[in-house]
Amino acid sequence: MTMLDHRNVLGVTDVFVTGPNFEDVNIVTPCLDTDLSQIIKTHTLTETHIKYIMYQILRGLKYVHSANILHRDLKPANVLVNYDCHVKLCDFGLARGYDPKDKQEMTSYIVTRWYRAPELLLHNTDYNGAIDVWATGCIFAELLQQKELFPGDSSAAQLDLICNTIPVPEWEDLWWIQSAKSRQHLASKAGKPPQKDLKWIFGNKCSPAAFDMLEKMLQFNPHQRWTAEMLLDHPYLQEVRSNRHLAPALYKFKWKWDSITNLKEDKLRQLFWQELMSFHPEMVPPGTKPASPVKFEANPSNAPMPLHEARRHNVMNVHHDNDKDSHTTKLGKML
Repeated sequence: MTMLDHRNVLGVTDVFVTGPNFEDVNIVTPCLDTDLSQIIKTHTLTETHIKYIMYQILRGLKYVHSANILHRDLKPANVLVNYDCHVKLCDFGLARGYDPKDKQEMTSYIVTRWYRAPELLLHNTDYNGAIDVWATGCIFAELLQQKELFPGDSSAAQLDLICNTIPVPEWEDLWWIQSAKSRQHLASKAGKPPQKDLKWIFGNKCSPAAFDMLEKMLQFNPHQRWTAEMLLDHPYLQEVRSNRHLAPALYKFKWKWDSITNLKEDKLRQLFWQELMSFHPEMVPPGTKPASPVKFEANPSNAPMPLHEARRHNVMNVHHDNDKDSHTTKLGKML
C-alpha cells in the first residue's frame, strides 16, 4: 500500500509502533464516511451516482493492475465512499503481485464467494486481472438492483447460480480451464442458454448502455472480459468521464518476500523496522540504546495521534482482531 498513490486507492499516511517491546504495529490511512455495502443497503442511488461510483472503481482498478497487482477481494465492503461520492478501494490483505509475462501459480481460494469469478470456482491457479473485473461487475449489478447477483451458499452453488445466468461457452471455448475434471463438469451446460439470463434479470432495471457494460464485465470466459482500461471508455460512463487520474502506476510491484525462507522472528522484526523508519527515520531500532529515554510526551512524532486528530483518520491496529474502523453511514452532499 505504501507504493500506491492514486486518488481512488486507499494509501498509508503513517505507520507507528506502540509498546516497549514492539507489540503493536499501527497503520494510519485516510478516513472516509462509509462503504458501498452500507450505501446499497440504505440508499437508492440515481444513475448518475452509479456511473460516478463505477467510474472511480474502474479508474482505481486500472491503476492497481498497471502496477502488476491483483486486488483479489473486491466487494462493496471494500469500496470506501465519502459524503461527496469520492471512492477509494481498500483492504489489500489478499492482494498479490503478478507478472503478466510469466506463468505463475496462485491459490484459487480467494475473493469473497459471491464475487468470485468462474475461473476461480473452477480451480484455476493461473489467472489475471479479469478476476477483479468480474468482482467489479458483480458490484455493478448490485448497485443496479440493490441486492446481490450471485448469493451462493457454497462454491458449488455459486457456480450453479452463475451457469444459470451467464451463458457457458461452447465446449471448444473452455480450453482455458486448467482442470480436466472441472471442464468435464461443465460439459452438459456448454453452449446452452441459461435459465434466466442477465437480460431477464435486468431488462427493465437499467439502460441499454448499462446492460451492455455489465455484459462486458460478466463474460464467463475471462479472455473475453473487458479490462478496466477498456471499460473506462465505455459509452455508459461518458457522462462522468474525465482525463484526470488516468495515468498508470509509476512502478511495477514485485513481491520479494516469497523468496525468503526460514524467516526468524528477529529478522522479521528487522524488516518491519526498516519499513517503519521510512515514515519515522528518527526512531531507534530495537536493541539499540537511545541517547535518552524515549517517552510519549505531548505529541511526539512517533506517538499515537490525539483523539481529536484521529477522527480524521482510520487507524487500524494489526495486532488486535477486535479493532474496528470508524466509518459512518452519513452521506451529506452525496444525496
